[in-house]
Amino acid sequence: ARVTSADAMALAERLGDDMSFVGAAQSEAFIAFLEGDFGRMRDIGLDAAARCRQQGELYMLSTHLTSAGMGALMLGEHAAAETALVDALRASLAVDDRPGLVMRMQMLACAAAMTGNALRAAKLVGAADMLRLAIGADVNPFTSSLVEKAEAQAKAVLGEDRYRKLLEEGARLDREGAVALALGQKEAR
Repeated sequence: ARVTSADAMALAERLGDDMSFVGAAQSEAFIAFLEGDFGRMRDIGLDAAARCRQQGELYMLSTHLTSAGMGALMLGEHAAAETALVDALRASLAVDDRPGLVMRMQMLACAAAMTGNALRAAKLVGAADMLRLAIGADVNPFTSSLVEKAEAQAKAVLGEDRYRKLLEEGARLDREGAVALALGQKEAR
């Protein structure tokens, strides 16, 4: 994968256009994630997101903002992570990327847990799971361990019973309410 990704980046550089780079950057960010090089992952995501914005490419924008957000999250840059993930979620909504919406809500739950907002984390986990089940998607293997960690952090703060109640509260939201929660807006009931 590293060789193929490097070849794709070299081709993008030879072609010199933003869309070639945007496509090649996806594998580069993923490799950085697998290698635990979260600074590189964040930087690749931010650079590719800027190119997506220049080209009006919303679908890949959400992907690269997620890379930037996850990289920032793993580096402890919580405000930057939240900003990138909320922007990624908005892009997912614009292109109706339902699996992407679920994943970005899960990453926002992780960000909430890491910043000590256990209440938000629990509700977001519940809301994301509700949306995942509504579209019939499997649990994402790339985010599952991070979500499990967020759940454990939230349970440690809230206690098992309160966590379960908040999780269920998030799961009872409709799509509009779940999105409002993820965007930090007043929840729709």
